[in-house]
Amino acid sequence: MNPNEFITDDETNRLLQEAARRDQRSIGANDIAAWYTDLNVAQVGYDDALAAVSRYYSIHWPKQPPAQRFRLTAPVLIELVGEIRERRHQAANYVYEPVPGETGYQSAARLRAELRAVGDGQPTQNAVRELSSRQKPELEAVLSGIADIRALPDEIRDVLADRRIGVRSIRCPQCNAAPGVRCVTGGGRVMSSPHPSRAETWAVAVAQCPECRAEPESGCHAVGQPYAHGVHPGRLTAARRLIEPVSEGA
Repeated sequence: MNPNEFITDDETNRLLQEAARRDQRSIGANDIAAWYTDLNVAQVGYDDALAAVSRYYSIHWPKQPPAQRFRLTAPVLIELVGEIRERRHQAANYVYEPVPGETGYQSAARLRAELRAVGDGQPTQNAVRELSSRQKPELEAVLSGIADIRALPDEIRDVLADRRIGVRSIRCPQCNAAPGVRCVTGGGRVMSSPHPSRAETWAVAVAQCPECRAEPESGCHAVGQPYAHGVHPGRLTAARRLIEPVSEGA
């Protein structure tokens, strides 16, 4: 298997054979070629694909009216693999932990590798600390806008801070706070949130901009010119999604 191949021709054939055992489909060379291409473009490996086949025919297929049942297709399988990997992320409750001294490019590359490992079901130590049953209502109040974060107990504020550690992985260009250290005001007061310029600098370092397509470590631009307002809002959102725990499904 070459580095750009997530599933081989032989594995694709075996996968389709597994589907055929369930829905009595016929398999030809064109079927194998099409599935092979689609699954590799979607970066789907054999183990995940096989799990998706089993899930489809054991859970989804029986729910369909007999006259309306349809055989599993590559696009549907890719969606199922996404659901399987999403559940693994939820179970792992993964949060990215920056490494002091690494560049934005190195950080983004390591993050992508760790996220893929979590999706593959490999164990990770980067799990969010759990809150006690007593603390959870207080946290929920903050998230719903009822309470002020400054009134929270220190242990809850620390958990929230852990979820924002990505921004603090770089030095603040405004107050010069060192990596890992919270920003301070001009009067020396520790801030509950980082300076906007620090968040923007971090977003540029780790995330591609979804609006202007600027690559990590390249500033945002508009019509061939540097973006006049720092970074596009979507880039900050994209960067935060890299470190936020995967939200629970509805």
